[in-house]
Amino acid sequence: MALSFPLTHAQFWGLLPISSCIFDPREAVTSSRTRGGQTLRAERAARLWAAEVRLGPMIPAEAAAVLPLINLLRGGAGSFMASDPMRQAPRNDPAGTALGSAAPSISALSSNSRELALKGLPSGYMLQRGDLLAFSYGTSPIRYALHQIVNASVKANASGITPNIEVVPPIRPGAVVDAAVSLIQPACKMEIEPGSYQAGSLRSGGLVEGVSFSIQQTLR
Repeated sequence: MALSFPLTHAQFWGLLPISSCIFDPREAVTSSRTRGGQTLRAERAARLWAAEVRLGPMIPAEAAAVLPLINLLRGGAGSFMASDPMRQAPRNDPAGTALGSAAPSISALSSNSRELALKGLPSGYMLQRGDLLAFSYGTSPIRYALHQIVNASVKANASGITPNIEVVPPIRPGAVVDAAVSLIQPACKMEIEPGSYQAGSLRSGGLVEGVSFSIQQTLR
């Protein structure tokens, strides 16, 4: 049976022996300067997460387990869920034990598209600058938002509700109150950028080294 997209974390991303990968919310902005010296800027596209992915050395069996999946996805032919390997959980709760079985969700959304509040957290739960959160929104297609916290620290009150949290990139239209929020392994839907795949080389001893590719968030 053919695989369905997006591939889940367990179907693809979690199988990769990643040696280097940093998620970056890249901007798509054009600028021009007036005769008076003023710089004008305009957003030409949505701000999307992207990353350069490099895989570690693989023995033949490891390569056989992942390279066919990469080939399936190359050229934007399919999508997959991906999370930042460096930020799999809040800094204050790296194992997710403090969060436990709590089910956080969006409590409020600000009209400035930069802030939201959460509910359903354990009392006193702490989030810090750089922590990531994710949620889905919309239908046909379902889109996946991934945001990075800007505030130095945010603490849930006794009822498990946070004050407003500033995030980047901006919150897109379609996000709704009560949407479930992921703080552990927060992920968004990604594609492999066409032409970015580097096949690496086969070293002595049968090791496959140097496999790399670029990925970018997709809202399709």
